[in-house]
Amino acid sequence: MSYVLLFGSEHDPHIQVIHSKLVNHGARSIIFDINNQNHLLSLAFSDGQFNGTLNVDNVRIDFNEISKVWWRIKPNPYLGDDINQKATRDFISTEWRSLLNSLFHFTPNCHWINSPFHQHQINYKSYQLSIAQKIGFLIPQTVISNDVEKIISHFKRHNSLIYKQVGWTMFPNGDIIFTNEVSNKDLEIHHEKIPVAPGIFQELLDKEYELRVTVVGDIINSVKINSQQSENTLLDWRHDQLSEMYEPYTIDLTLEKMLFEFNSLSGISYGAYDIVKTKSGQYIFLECNPSGQWLWIEEKVKSYKVTDALVEILSS
Repeated sequence: MSYVLLFGSEHDPHIQVIHSKLVNHGARSIIFDINNQNHLLSLAFSDGQFNGTLNVDNVRIDFNEISKVWWRIKPNPYLGDDINQKATRDFISTEWRSLLNSLFHFTPNCHWINSPFHQHQINYKSYQLSIAQKIGFLIPQTVISNDVEKIISHFKRHNSLIYKQVGWTMFPNGDIIFTNEVSNKDLEIHHEKIPVAPGIFQELLDKEYELRVTVVGDIINSVKINSQQSENTLLDWRHDQLSEMYEPYTIDLTLEKMLFEFNSLSGISYGAYDIVKTKSGQYIFLECNPSGQWLWIEEKVKSYKVTDALVEILSS
């Protein structure tokens, strides 16, 4: 029997749940955690031959014994607070990423969810927007730039707009940057700061509600997010994501087809999509998170069964 390999943290509740359910289904599930020094990986090249192996808690696994891989390592692997020097942390992180990102090429018979290459590529929000437009999604008016004059000119008819990061950053204290509302006046006041780094600037949508739609292979799970019921979640529902604002929702066939096409064009099997339903009745694509979390939604909406969908695709 072949192995199902889960790349990620042993302490991640999502990894733990999927691993447990796979084992209960009779699958040979193995977690590989780069922060566990008893988890070892080797690529050996000799005399025209190649051999790839994992050693997980003294269990040796050849690459050709692996049939499915779930990739849940974040773009910058967390290395713990016991390494004090930033240069050392950066070195370790770079070495792991450089090795792990290549493994897809040495396991041609494996089904990856998702391959590191495609997952890394689709994390670029500008690329997401270009695919969404190509498919036919409506997207917000958007400028990604550090040119304050360009930004102000593009949104001169808008009283307010929103700012989002181009990438993703977690600061040493654990803070992240949520979506923020800004005005052209704000941009004029802080015009000297804008050129320091580009940002995503978009029109402020008149939301009725939002959707989180998770696509796993050919299975879709969706929920309605009543984000407009609270001041805390008007701009970004992550401000209070554990609140009681979720309810079951079934998307129409047109939207379903477009999401499947997005997954196909981007080369991913798993994607968590954020979509806005405006008060004028339009569905607006915001972004796709190729490793989006879901457990807290399953606790609130019983019809939202991403865990079952992942276990099915990994154990089939």
